[in-house]
Amino acid sequence: AGAFQTLLNRDLVIPGQTFFVVGGGNVGLIAAYHALQAGIQITGLAELLPQCGGYKVHLDKIRRLGVPIYTSHTILQAHGVEKVNAATIAKVDEHYRPISGSEKTVACDGILIAAGLNPVNEFFLQAQQFGFKVFAAGDAEEIAEASAAIVSGRLTAKRVLSEIRNVPIPEQEMSDLYHLKQVLSSKPGRISKQKLSPDHSGVKPVIHCTQEIPCNPCSGLCVQHLIHIPVDDILAMPDFIGPDGKCTGCSQCVIGCPGLAITLVDYRKDERFPMVTLPYELPVNKDETIGRSFPVTEQEGHVIGVAEVVHVIQSEKMDHTSLIKLIAPVEIAERIAGIQLKKNEIRTDRRKGNESDQETMICRCERVSEKEIRALIQSGMHDMNQIKAITRAGMGACGGKTCESLILQIMREEGVAQDEIVPFSKRPLSVEVPLKIFLDHGTNKGE
Repeated sequence: AGAFQTLLNRDLVIPGQTFFVVGGGNVGLIAAYHALQAGIQITGLAELLPQCGGYKVHLDKIRRLGVPIYTSHTILQAHGVEKVNAATIAKVDEHYRPISGSEKTVACDGILIAAGLNPVNEFFLQAQQFGFKVFAAGDAEEIAEASAAIVSGRLTAKRVLSEIRNVPIPEQEMSDLYHLKQVLSSKPGRISKQKLSPDHSGVKPVIHCTQEIPCNPCSGLCVQHLIHIPVDDILAMPDFIGPDGKCTGCSQCVIGCPGLAITLVDYRKDERFPMVTLPYELPVNKDETIGRSFPVTEQEGHVIGVAEVVHVIQSEKMDHTSLIKLIAPVEIAERIAGIQLKKNEIRTDRRKGNESDQETMICRCERVSEKEIRALIQSGMHDMNQIKAITRAGMGACGGKTCESLILQIMREEGVAQDEIVPFSKRPLSVEVPLKIFLDHGTNKGE
């Protein structure tokens, strides 16, 4: 999924028309959403656990666009020869084992893997072993959100400067940064029931954010200061505290919410059929949209009715976010959180994946299959260095970063005790040295 996002967002390459996503953390959810923004269809997302681990606002964004979410599911097989043409998934039991008869095959051009992230900390750990004074930041320190990595970098930079200049950093400043880093890297918190006001008058924002996450842009976007999040607790959920008639309907909170979790409901013209303003980040053709009715969804993507689009506002200042204005019955107006301008066509069948093939590539660099690895382990080989010597698994460009954890997983599946496993020998700490360093300064430079 990370490579896919690099192709899409940096290189502007669209590598296929339909994809299936494995992994319901923020990486998988955001990769799926970026694909949808690029016009790529997401035919589904599978998550092994009973619930997705990413932020609910990211999950809800793709749900509202019609992406099927398969929790308690795992992928069994990728189908295709020269390229992927389908993925077979299955439901799992409480021990995460596939349930026979629950297989489902979904057509797709590719599969985005968004699972199994590991810190990039090999050199850091080895440098510590050598007794070097070393520092870590970002993904070398902890796998977390980008905002947490930024604060981690600031903390580490201050520690390095303090070490170089021998000038202590104020204790309170460091304490505040450590606290902020902990907050930003914390797991998603509790989910509350959405609160809707019985008052159907004036104009007001409706907040569809119901999970405690470190996010607070909305509180600073409201020019009237009507959306409140405590300054000392950015995990708290936003609350609209404005008195009646104070909101001007400027829509700044709607445009600026990164989770697309705020809508605006305006009762001023018609209390029975108010105007609802929605944020929308996918391409919109005004001529094909205005004057037509489309399915509208509540927060979690369930269709609750249809509504007519009466206006679409687009501006370069809004960074590709469109504001879609529609007329809806008062009974559903405040529940509306999304609109489905396109129908998401998903083709599935009951074709059963063949797990016994075991053609999954465990080492992608050297093209070593699960079948080869498992056969060696079953023969009694529990030394990963021997497996490396025979198969070349772990010798590729990634230095075993991808396959090491997968081989260990297969060891556990085969019942190998942890104390029987001999791990990979780590490559020695090294730094590239220019050849000229080895030249004898007394020799003729032309020789």
